[in-house]
Amino acid sequence: MAFSRRTSSSGGKPRGFARNEGSVAGSVGMAEESNAKLRFGDEISLFDFSQRGFVGSFVTSSAHSTLTVKPGGSPANPGVGNFKNCVFSVLAKTKYAMAKNLRQLTATYRKKNEQSLTVEDALARTDEKGKAQLLLAQSLAELEAEDNRLEQKRRRGDVVVYGQTVLLEQTTTRDFVRMSSAATSRHEPSNMKVDMTSSPTRHSWFRIMPRYKVRAEGDPVRMSDQIVFESVKTLGQFLHTSNEALPEWSPNFGQMEVNLSVAPTAYKIIEHRQVDDTEENALYGMDLLQLHHKEVGGYVAAEGIYCDTKPRTDVHLRIRPADPQRPRRLSPPSSSVSYFQIEFAEAPTYGGPVRWDNTVRLKHVGTQMYLSLDSHGFEGTAKLVREPDESGTVFSFHAVIMDSSHVDLGSYARIQHRQTGSWLHAAMDQPVRRAFQGARHEGADPGLTDRMSSIVWDKAPLTQLSSTPEQLFDDAFIVTPVPESRQRNTVFAIGMVDILLYYLRIRGQREVTLAEAAGVKMALDQLYDFCFDRGVCVKEAVAQPQYCGPAD
Repeated sequence: MAFSRRTSSSGGKPRGFARNEGSVAGSVGMAEESNAKLRFGDEISLFDFSQRGFVGSFVTSSAHSTLTVKPGGSPANPGVGNFKNCVFSVLAKTKYAMAKNLRQLTATYRKKNEQSLTVEDALARTDEKGKAQLLLAQSLAELEAEDNRLEQKRRRGDVVVYGQTVLLEQTTTRDFVRMSSAATSRHEPSNMKVDMTSSPTRHSWFRIMPRYKVRAEGDPVRMSDQIVFESVKTLGQFLHTSNEALPEWSPNFGQMEVNLSVAPTAYKIIEHRQVDDTEENALYGMDLLQLHHKEVGGYVAAEGIYCDTKPRTDVHLRIRPADPQRPRRLSPPSSSVSYFQIEFAEAPTYGGPVRWDNTVRLKHVGTQMYLSLDSHGFEGTAKLVREPDESGTVFSFHAVIMDSSHVDLGSYARIQHRQTGSWLHAAMDQPVRRAFQGARHEGADPGLTDRMSSIVWDKAPLTQLSSTPEQLFDDAFIVTPVPESRQRNTVFAIGMVDILLYYLRIRGQREVTLAEAAGVKMALDQLYDFCFDRGVCVKEAVAQPQYCGPAD
C-alpha cells in the first residue's frame, strides 16, 4: 500500500543517527545515516514536513488532551518546550477486554458529579454480591495486565514491518494515541477526533504503512522513513494534520490539530532512543536533572513559567545545606524550580546516553529557557535566554573522577561554557534577591493579587551562579536525577497552564459558553485531585511551577 508515485528521498543519506558508539559524533548522531530498523520498544518522534512541526500532546487535561502539531520547528530546533511530549514508544498491540469490563463495572457505582472512581471506593459502595463481581473482574483484569506485560517483554526488540499493528505510547504521560468512532474533530467536523487515553483498546491500534512505493508491506520499517498510520478500527482512515491552526478559543491555540481522515498525512520517523540503549545508571538526552553544588549545599534554580516574558527570578544557586534535624533536607528538593532538561547541542531530538565532553544545552523546565552566560571575557553571570544560539547556550560536562565514558547519575562534574571556556562557579559573595512581584491586572481583586504575590515556596538564601576562567577544585556539581514520579507531576502541572491561559483569553473578551465552562471545570477538578489526596495536600504535587496570571 502506498500513496504516491514519487521515489523515496530516504534512499540517500539524510541527517540521522549513526551507531558508532566509539566516537562523540556517533553518540549524538553527527555521522552518516545508519538507516536502522525500527523495533518494538524504540522511542521515536514524528515530524510533519507539511506543517514543519512535531506531533505531540501538550495539554494534560483529559477534556482537552488532543494530539497536535506545533508548526515552525525543525529537527535542529524543535521549538516545543519539553520535547519528551513529542516522544512515543512503539509497542505491540495488547488485550483489553477484561480491563474494559472492570472499568464499565466500576462506573456503575460512580456518582453523577464524579469524573472517576477507584475499585476500592466502588467496593465500599456495594453489597456482597457486587463485591464478588468487582473482585472477580479485578482479578481477571490483573491477569490480563500481566499477560500484556509478558507479551511486550517477549516482543521487545523485534523488528517492526510495514502492515503490522502498533500502539503509540507517549513517554511523559504513559497515555496512548486513540481515535474516536463517535466524536468528530473540533476543527474539521468531517473528520474524527484523535486524543490520548490511559486505557488502550482497539481504538488505539494503528497499522504502520509506507508513504512511498519504494517500501512495501512486509518490509522492515526504518528510521527516517516517511510513514502513514491507518486506523484498525475504521479501515481506510488515517492520522491527518489539519491545514489551519486552531483558533484562539482553544487551549492549543496556534497549533495544528491531528485527527482521523481519509486523506493521510505522512510523518517522518526520527529516532529518539533505541530499545537496546540501556547503559546502566547513565544520563540520557532529554532527561530531567538537578545540579547540586556540593561545597555550598546549593541547587541551580530559577523561578517562572514559560508564558512569562522573562523569569521571575533568574538562574541562581538556592542554598539548601543538609540538616540531620530536618530529614527532608537530606533529599533533593521536590520543587521543579531546580529541574533542568539536558539536550544534545548538535541533535536536540536525540535521547541516547550523554558522554563526557559532549556539547549539551540545559533547559530550565518551568520557563523552558536555556542556561547561558552574560559574559565579560572569561567571567560572567549565568542567565536564562529564550532561544538557543550556536554557542552561547552550549556547555560540556567534565568528570571529577571518570569511571566510564558516559555521564553517570550521581557523578561529580565540572561544567564548562564552550564559547568562553570558563567554568560555572558559586559566587557566595553575591547574594540574589527575589525581585518578582505579581503584576496588577485590570479588574483583578487587589487583595487577592497581593496574597498570591506573597506566596513563597521557601525562604532559602539565594546566591549568584557565575563563571570563572579557572577550573576550581570545589566547583563540582552532583548530577542528580529527578525521580520519574516527580517528572510526571511536573509534566501534569505545566500541561495545565494552557487551560488557565485559554480560560483567561475567553473571559477577557466574552462570556464563557456552557460547553467551555464544563471543560474548564473538569480540568480544575483534575488539578484539585492531583494536588489533594482525600482532602490532604500532597506537597510533591504542589511543588510545581506556580502560575500567577498572564504574561506581562
